[in-house]
Amino acid sequence: MPPPAMEIRPKPRACVIGTSNSAGAGSYAGALARDPWFQSVENRALGFCTSDLFSFRKPGLDFAAFDLCILDFAPNEGALLTGRRLDRERVLEGLTGAVSEISRAGCLPILTILPIVNLMPDGRAIRQLYTKIAERHGLPFFDGYAFLNRLLAVDPEAPAPGLFKDRMHFTNEVARFIGEELGDALRQLWAMPIDFDAPLTMTKGHDYRFLPAGTLFEGYPTLHRETAMVEAKFVHVTGETRLRTRIPAGWELTSLVADYARCRGVLSISDAGTGAGTGAATTCLGITSRNYTEDPAVKMTLGIFPLPAPVGAADGEIELTLSADGPAAFSVGIPASAGDSPGLMIAGFVARGPRGPIPMRRMLPEAVELGALIPDARLRAARARLAPPADFVATGKIGYE
Repeated sequence: MPPPAMEIRPKPRACVIGTSNSAGAGSYAGALARDPWFQSVENRALGFCTSDLFSFRKPGLDFAAFDLCILDFAPNEGALLTGRRLDRERVLEGLTGAVSEISRAGCLPILTILPIVNLMPDGRAIRQLYTKIAERHGLPFFDGYAFLNRLLAVDPEAPAPGLFKDRMHFTNEVARFIGEELGDALRQLWAMPIDFDAPLTMTKGHDYRFLPAGTLFEGYPTLHRETAMVEAKFVHVTGETRLRTRIPAGWELTSLVADYARCRGVLSISDAGTGAGTGAATTCLGITSRNYTEDPAVKMTLGIFPLPAPVGAADGEIELTLSADGPAAFSVGIPASAGDSPGLMIAGFVARGPRGPIPMRRMLPEAVELGALIPDARLRAARARLAPPADFVATGKIGYE
């Protein structure tokens, strides 16, 4: 007999904040949106992002209006960790900040650990980090590596299904299957006692926020652009340029938010104050896109890419230098060329405050692995209908989508 809470609890309102595996009707999130069991599913996914996407999306969301919030950043963060373009501390801190914001509003955060080809079968560091956060704060999580490994092992005599259409994304059939099974697991979770009014406790972490370019660089004209998935205002900077701006004192810039199809050159970001700031004194990021264009009619490619190191200033004074080329810790796309005129189409930065106590609400006594709620019989049945492997080459090159 279901617990009394199940008799009066309405269908859940869900929000998805994730990257390209969450985007579109053919994604696992699209399958969740078609599931009539949910009262609603709002999709705020955007490709080419890490967990700093959460801070970019946060101003337009009221998490008290949702019961469940699914976070999906593991594919890109796993690729960046493997490529040494992101470190463990930044993954842990970014997720902790998101979980704090969601849970303090009385909404239950759910972590998804979606696999990519390069990290199969064990998920390496990213799987460990996401599981660590779930266990530390008593969160539901979907271990996609364990789930796909079970799918491959459940019927060894059957032909192996194709799981991925490229290095970073599932086939449409597998994406739908994962969405259907995740929806069923969430039904089972919903029948469990969930304390949405659990008392707030304090943990260590950072507050994060999005700093719009129009506010950072007053006096520069702004350009408004939008697609079906996102809209933003940009400041367009061209040529060799040096800019100064002010961020909250003691805060650090962590990611650049930009239309990367219109970025070229090297962006250096420095503490412009006393030199006694937080984070690195200077960091340099190559921003030349492989698909660079000056055609204003081309659809924007908004992305959120981590800086090589967080940069902050004790007094908040920051200097940006845009140049055609020069040394960079790493590049978003391809190396800059001295013969090209630099350009930056910037929407802003994600920044984090000083580390300190932040509120957290623990709604479950312990972590719940959602994939474990799906019986082997469902996986065995799926083996018969999933397509054979797709014809693509896994080059081993680290992707980021």
